[in-house]
Amino acid sequence: MAISRAQLAKELEPGLNSLFGMSYDSYDREYEEIYAIEDSQRAFEEEVLITGFGSAPTKTEGQGVVFDNASESYSARYTHETIALAFAFDNIRGRAA
Repeated sequence: MAISRAQLAKELEPGLNSLFGMSYDSYDREYEEIYAIEDSQRAFEEEVLITGFGSAPTKTEGQGVVFDNASESYSARYTHETIALAFAFDNIRGRAA
């Protein structure tokens, strides 16, 4: 759907100070200090939790080591998405204002 001048009337008036939400590029990328950013060439990524290890017991001198078993438990799958939205301006050349 095209956008016409009637939908953007305030932007065409003199004295507009700024447009809300159009200055995000001027902010620092603080999230990069908190989150790890990874690239992927796959359709999804998976993480698997290994469980089964209990608390390690105290071993006395000369006693054998106790062995434990591990297995895969929960898994998380992250499916990549592309999120996009666009808009178009109506071609107003040749029209009466």
